[in-house]
Amino acid sequence: MALAWASAAAWAQPAPSADPSVCLVRPALHDALRRHVDRGSVGTFNVVLHFTQPDAAPRIEWQMDPVSAELSDELTFYFQGFRLPCLQASQAPVSVKQRVALVPDAASADAERRAPADGPACVKRMMGEFPGRHTTAEGKALLRLTFDRPGTPSRHRVLYRSPGFNDLPLLKEFADLHQFTCSAPAQSAELDTVLILQGGRRLQFTQPVKFKDFLPLVKDWRQQTFDFDLNAMGCPFDVRWALRQPHADNAVTELDAPQPARAPLLDWLKRQVLRTQSAEEYDQVVFEPMTLQMPCGRLKYVPPQ
Repeated sequence: MALAWASAAAWAQPAPSADPSVCLVRPALHDALRRHVDRGSVGTFNVVLHFTQPDAAPRIEWQMDPVSAELSDELTFYFQGFRLPCLQASQAPVSVKQRVALVPDAASADAERRAPADGPACVKRMMGEFPGRHTTAEGKALLRLTFDRPGTPSRHRVLYRSPGFNDLPLLKEFADLHQFTCSAPAQSAELDTVLILQGGRRLQFTQPVKFKDFLPLVKDWRQQTFDFDLNAMGCPFDVRWALRQPHADNAVTELDAPQPARAPLLDWLKRQVLRTQSAEEYDQVVFEPMTLQMPCGRLKYVPPQ
């Protein structure tokens, strides 16, 4: 599947160094990642970043699994923003250990108590090593977890799994790591969560994608009617988007302060499916987060009669 996106920003080129890690460029924590902290997703996460080019995103080697698929998406986005601008071809590859600590400030210390009792904020993944971390299995899966009461394992349903990924006991182990920690809900609570095992073929979006380049990739978009006034939505702005359709709503997150005026656009993005030519091509792109750059102006389309 062909993709077009904006070229990477130019990086300053410091003088060569015997240790290229001294010029490591770290991005700032973005708002979407900070909101995970406000919802109680705290902890310290260690990775090894493997760099092969000075202006390219590193390959990320997790030393411990993130506590949720959504947090994993945002941490991946964060670590993909690291660069080694003084890396020379003769020095590559270079591996750099990094640690990020997500710690709530005083204003959000009671975020878990404020969280609604029937929302995903009440679902926690137990810290510790995933029992299947060292499996040789490769692939992806989307699970829907249903919680009937606190402190008990969820019931789970597999909404999607990669072709050939048949290790169902491994998926149950992953589901059992999650617990509902708030007071008993009035009704069953549900959460969709993603498992991606290292290896296999993945199409990772390391650069932002302009909406004008994203739209042609949407299946049957010319058969849809839409009208979005981006000028009223605090434009320009970025949105994190990951394909889950047709199995569940796509994952959509605003990267700056949420704005209610964007609700119709975000709802539209949750329903879209990308054009893929085969089950294998779909599996490469499903669950892989991309950053959509929304411009200013008006996005309006009416199918010709």
